[in-house]
Amino acid sequence: MNDPVDIGPERIFYPTDRFKHWQYRFFLKVSSKGGSVGMFGPYDLVVGCLYNYLEFGDNVKFVENVSLKVGDDKEYVYTFYPPDINLSWCNILKNEIADVDGKVIKEDVAKVVPSENCTADPCWTFDLVSTDLPDYIIFKVLTTVDNDVTHLSPEISISLADIFIFTSTTVEVEEAKVKAIQIEAAQAAGNPFQETQLIAAPLE
Repeated sequence: MNDPVDIGPERIFYPTDRFKHWQYRFFLKVSSKGGSVGMFGPYDLVVGCLYNYLEFGDNVKFVENVSLKVGDDKEYVYTFYPPDINLSWCNILKNEIADVDGKVIKEDVAKVVPSENCTADPCWTFDLVSTDLPDYIIFKVLTTVDNDVTHLSPEISISLADIFIFTSTTVEVEEAKVKAIQIEAAQAAGNPFQETQLIAAPLE
């Protein structure tokens, strides 16, 4: 600690190194003119971003689930809203895709990556590597702030569904399959085959 600064009846103490993340614990020794001595403290001066003093809270806009269809646009599929931090001077340095255990997934094998055209630093938006096939992706976001303090988000899922649309052709194919099964069953039972008409419900 450096020399205190007098401000009226109060004194302000500064650390000798203001750029070091550290907790300083100290006592004050007060001596009177009569020779009596008083000890006060301990006092704690917290500088920077320390893990045991940082508190994170999930953003109210945090999104847990995203649903997509196969073939949808793969860009900007997920927006990550950063956690709330009680110490406003602690800056967020990066957001990384991690598995459910908090291990960072390398971008060359990840299915979710920072948006290619992201303009923010750190990036808050993420792309999918591909939307060509059905998939169900589970991940978390690891946020790092000053002094390498980290926060792991809740679980996030992105589902890629393959929407199957029935057409007149697919209905005809299914009718032919059913008819073949009926003929085979009738022949096995020694009964003449009686054709029944399949009626497809109209598509909405």
